[in-house]
Amino acid sequence: MTTWKPIPSTQGKYEASDQGHIRNAVTGYVLKSHAARGEPAVKLALDGKMVFYRIAQLVWETFNGPLPEGKYAFPLDDPLDCRLGNLAVRSTRTGRLSDLDVLDIFERVADGESRAQVARLYGVSASLIRAVISRQSYEAAPVPDALVRRAQRTRQNATVRVV
Repeated sequence: MTTWKPIPSTQGKYEASDQGHIRNAVTGYVLKSHAARGEPAVKLALDGKMVFYRIAQLVWETFNGPLPEGKYAFPLDDPLDCRLGNLAVRSTRTGRLSDLDVLDIFERVADGESRAQVARLYGVSASLIRAVISRQSYEAAPVPDALVRRAQRTRQNATVRVV
């Protein structure tokens, strides 16, 4: 069953669904999405202006609250799939990881989260997470040596197989 909620930033004029759709709250009309810079977007009339809004951002903020400054919601698998369960947050629209992202990745892996889980959270591949942890990528990011060692040990222990 689809869940609809009012989009907070639209003063009750529009609603977002957990299935990645936007509708007019008064008429119930589901808006047609457009590609804006390669991302699904809808055109909303607010304050007398028609403006494109990214569907992923609207759905995320409707169900999870506002994103911190500099964070963006984006689809993980299919770039056109803006269902709530397929959205994650990252620091930039380009997929580039910030130094804070790299530090968070090390902390998560050191605390036992799998590379696949962390990759899904950041919208990158598990192989990139592996390269970050092995310091083959983003090696300039400031990460304490003790945390690097702890994450690398966790990674090594997680890949040991008993035959």
